[in-house]
Amino acid sequence: MARLSLAQTLPPELLTRIFGWLVEIQVSEIPDGIVDPPFCLIAWPVTSRAPALRSSALVCRHWRFPAQEMLFRAIDITDAASEAIAFAFRQRPDLAEAVQAINAGRPTAESRCRDRLSLDIVSDLCPNVRHVYIASFPRTWKERLARFLASRELHTVISDGRRASVSERTDLGYLSMQDLSRLAIQPSIRNLMSLCTPHPAHVDPPLPIPPTPPATHLTTLAISISWKHSVAVQELLTSVASSLKFFDFYTETPVTFGNFGSALETLQTLEELRIYVGVSFGVENDQGWFKQVLPRLRSLKKVFITYDLAPPSIVLAAPASLEIFEYEWCGLSSEEMVDYIESFRKAFRQGKDRIPYRTFRLSLNPDEEEARLAPSTVTALSDACHARDVELDLTYWEETTGRRFPRESYISFFWQVFRALSFSLKLTRHLAQTSLQPQ
Repeated sequence: MARLSLAQTLPPELLTRIFGWLVEIQVSEIPDGIVDPPFCLIAWPVTSRAPALRSSALVCRHWRFPAQEMLFRAIDITDAASEAIAFAFRQRPDLAEAVQAINAGRPTAESRCRDRLSLDIVSDLCPNVRHVYIASFPRTWKERLARFLASRELHTVISDGRRASVSERTDLGYLSMQDLSRLAIQPSIRNLMSLCTPHPAHVDPPLPIPPTPPATHLTTLAISISWKHSVAVQELLTSVASSLKFFDFYTETPVTFGNFGSALETLQTLEELRIYVGVSFGVENDQGWFKQVLPRLRSLKKVFITYDLAPPSIVLAAPASLEIFEYEWCGLSSEEMVDYIESFRKAFRQGKDRIPYRTFRLSLNPDEEEARLAPSTVTALSDACHARDVELDLTYWEETTGRRFPRESYISFFWQVFRALSFSLKLTRHLAQTSLQPQ
């Protein structure tokens, strides 16, 4: 009697989970090689990172259908195997119907004909697409792309404009802030993220997405804006004010009440807010307006800001709903760091009104990497916090574990993966040793 392979002895459900571990083993990645930058709130596994496994799924005739379909739930239409995927979709409509997420990526000159074909295939044969990542696109695709985005009940759109600065010298286009504003009010959209959002002046006129009655259900929004672009987020923020809960904003451009604050204060359902202002050295940023806006965010539970946005006295301006206040300071010298700590101590000592939050997280990032506060200085600030029933959590930048909130929205097509790296490595090693063969 022939010896059975491992795949023949395991239940199909267990095999499916094993393949899921293989595909989703790097849970921090989103399309196009972006690895968890500070403003990334949305991620999903790109199963084209396991092309050999998917090719095996198409070749092995006895492969269980559910396992095949799971491997096709997220595809990269800019991948070299996109033509094979298109052929598979024509032969197997069930695989096309299984597609839920696509990486439309950044087409190269050599791949545009193939990518155009793939986009058409996705449009024609994949009715269940819910999540889209898109960077640049040929301007000749504009009408086609607009029809695709408007005709689907999309839940997630990730736009990548990191190369928009060279778009005027090419035939490539990018989604602008106006495009994002139109997408945000689509009734099905829940998650929207834009990296280095181009200013409208640097891109073509908006995509011809037909207007829809405002019925926004968007809950998660992440936007980063580079130094060369205007903020220009007022229309987008006001359009999602009735539903937005998690907002992550990164800007290298100064923000004011006029270009940002007036729209920010309309977000009355907001629960978690992260604002990272990283203006160039020597560029002044208005620090007065945020102290007036913060108390008006009556649903806010967690807030993170940087020192460019507001001075230490901001710790006394929290809304009654706030639970955690996080502040990051960057400076040139240890003396400046000590002065800032003293400003925080005075703020907690001088205030008399009740402080609603119970945790104050302070992250210090001095240019002098070895600079550290004297224990007595830390104790003085901690005592001032305790006197107001606030717990101090002080760390230095290199000790910080990364963004604590808003939490990343990880879209899993299998199940929540165990995040422990050691477990992932052990699993990979075990599967390699057993020479698992799909049946």
